[in-house]
Amino acid sequence: MHCRFWCFMIRHKTLCFLLFCVALRVSNPISATTIDTSIKTRLAQGEAALASGHLDTAQAILVPLLARIDKGSNAIQHARITLALGRLHFSARRPHEAGAALTDASHRASCNTIDTNSCDTIPGRVGLCVAIADTEARLSLLQGREERAVVGFERALILARCADDPASLAGIGLNRLRFVLKKPDEIFPVIAEIHRILQRMPPNSERLHLSLALGRLAYPWDLALAYRHLTAVIKGDNPRLAAQALETLATVYQTQERPGEALVLVHRALWRLAEDPATFLRLRLEFLQGNLLVALARPAEALPAYRRALSHLESVRADLPINDLDGNSLFQEIIGPLYRNMADLLLRQAAHASEEDAQTLRREAQESLDRFRFAELQDYYKNACAVTRKPFTKPSPGTATLYPVLLSNRIELLLGIGEIIHQASVPIDRPRITRSVHDLALSLRVRNGRIDPYDYDRATELYRWLIRPVTKWLRAADIDTLVYVPDDVLRILPLAALWDGRRFLVKRYRVVTAPGLSLIDSSPRPTGPLRAFLAGLSEPGPVVAKLPDWMVTPFLRGASAPISGAQGVTMRGISLRTTEVGQGNQSRSEHDLSRLKQRLALPGVAKEIAAIAELLPGDRVENETFHLRAVEEAIAQPYRIVHMASHSVFTGDPAQSFILTYDDLLSINRIATLFQPKAFDEVPVELLTLSACQTAEGDDRSPLGLIGVAVQSGARSALGALWPVDDSATQELLTAFYTHLQTPGTNKGLFRERRTLVLFPDRNRHSSRL
Repeated sequence: MHCRFWCFMIRHKTLCFLLFCVALRVSNPISATTIDTSIKTRLAQGEAALASGHLDTAQAILVPLLARIDKGSNAIQHARITLALGRLHFSARRPHEAGAALTDASHRASCNTIDTNSCDTIPGRVGLCVAIADTEARLSLLQGREERAVVGFERALILARCADDPASLAGIGLNRLRFVLKKPDEIFPVIAEIHRILQRMPPNSERLHLSLALGRLAYPWDLALAYRHLTAVIKGDNPRLAAQALETLATVYQTQERPGEALVLVHRALWRLAEDPATFLRLRLEFLQGNLLVALARPAEALPAYRRALSHLESVRADLPINDLDGNSLFQEIIGPLYRNMADLLLRQAAHASEEDAQTLRREAQESLDRFRFAELQDYYKNACAVTRKPFTKPSPGTATLYPVLLSNRIELLLGIGEIIHQASVPIDRPRITRSVHDLALSLRVRNGRIDPYDYDRATELYRWLIRPVTKWLRAADIDTLVYVPDDVLRILPLAALWDGRRFLVKRYRVVTAPGLSLIDSSPRPTGPLRAFLAGLSEPGPVVAKLPDWMVTPFLRGASAPISGAQGVTMRGISLRTTEVGQGNQSRSEHDLSRLKQRLALPGVAKEIAAIAELLPGDRVENETFHLRAVEEAIAQPYRIVHMASHSVFTGDPAQSFILTYDDLLSINRIATLFQPKAFDEVPVELLTLSACQTAEGDDRSPLGLIGVAVQSGARSALGALWPVDDSATQELLTAFYTHLQTPGTNKGLFRERRTLVLFPDRNRHSSRL
């Protein structure tokens, strides 16, 4: 077998490293005489990187390799490289590029000309076409085109039968099985067919790999057959595969609430790996062992198991892909739960430990949670190098860090004051607090052109859960600034808008929001003038023709007037729903484009930019001069403040998140690239302001886009909105903000020796209260 097998069980589903590798295997029969030796070597390296999930490495190999091949080169060679690129695009969730590459590969290999009655005499061509057809079928599934997927799988099976290749037939069958898991009436025939194919194969390593995959996928549909194949793997001569099979059975026992028996299997699996480093597999086994020990009420033994798992994770973290080859997030499936479970157990133990031991446990829990947030941003950007961790120094006097942790049955509040971390536990289930946060957030948004009444009940309830339990420590230390590090759904919650029954929290504390303590720069702020780059877009230009359909659709189906708030005031922003992101297919006439320009106009921006320009030295661009090239050139200059007054959209997908310039869309990935060199400047950007940004409603991950821009830009502070805001009120607020910024003695309060992300929920109807 030509690839690495990273197969493991998550919630009774086999992640697709094994299945993808099985499909990759069918392209192997191409002989050495068919492919130039040097190209063959590089291709093998690219395929190995792809099979391991290292997409960036694979792309760095395969793209130049394809460019090396001239038009007159061997068609099979060209097709195989193009197939690898198609798989790369598939894994990176780029279906359009994947489809184009696979079509090209099929054309170059002349797959449609193969006579399946007489098969083929060209070395490797049938096997290559099997792989192409199988990948095309899985791409169709990704695109929701099930009928086309069925046709593709059938074509792949016909070609595999033509090649008389049982391993290929079994691999395709396993991919089909993953497809029909949604159709219970079709599952058993597919399982039986794969089983029959495997019975024809010799008892070699390849059969063990395939048996492991079938054993995993057959559960829970055919428990006897699943057990039969997993047992065969355990009895085989491959210790690593045996350990994986034992892991699978242990997971099955865990779901059957048989933790004691599952733990025995984990111990057996670790024993089988005695002479095999298999670090990632050990990580999973130790994580599973920790979970089982917790279920057995043996926390003292569970904690060392979690620590060993984290040690394994740190040793392989740089080599782990962000996603598996089917696009599933390793963070969401393994890495995130490991950090969170570890923190949960540490905090439970800290609640009953001596004060000295409790402080140690709380610091370890906070470190685990900070690593969780670091990994979460990497997962969001699908890039392990997207963010870097930074050392954090203790807060200055008068400042406390509030670290709420959402667990399944409670909220743990970690309050850091000086060297001490206080802990308060609030017994409440996660669904209830999620509902309350969503309700409060909805009451702060414009919906159908209206502003709903402010939800004081939810604001009070959340104050009671998040602030009241730590109030005694805040008062005792005379705290006036809260650095808020929100967890999960709490990211969409404006802490400053919580209501204690008499006033909003912002009346009592300055509230700043940090993405994580290791993601902010807590070094002293350089002194010097605050030279600014100001960019404003009050009237969009050609960019409206480049807006994605999911954003355009809500505008075109509504009235032509701008969004209105209370008393008909113009709202700065776009009402986005999660269900709309990535959807819609509107055609755009000149009339449509004109309406879009009207609806995206920001009348207050011109006054905002003019007022700020009088306060801050620097340069400004507006409308026609606010084009993409101007932004790219400006960011390279030594500006201390970058202020962009234009629509900025952040969703749960960085590929669908951007800022509007006059002529084009500035993607957040491009922003990161532009700002990255400045992150290491001696005088980095001090403040990044996005005064017309908003996140997708109903998507708890969408604030990660705004957080990520702040983190990746290297800016020490960032200011932005989570939803549409009053246009004129925003202009007035920001003018006042920069006026105070220029006032001697104000900077210390606004830039608390660290980079913070300030999310303001300013609303015209709430401004008098806040």
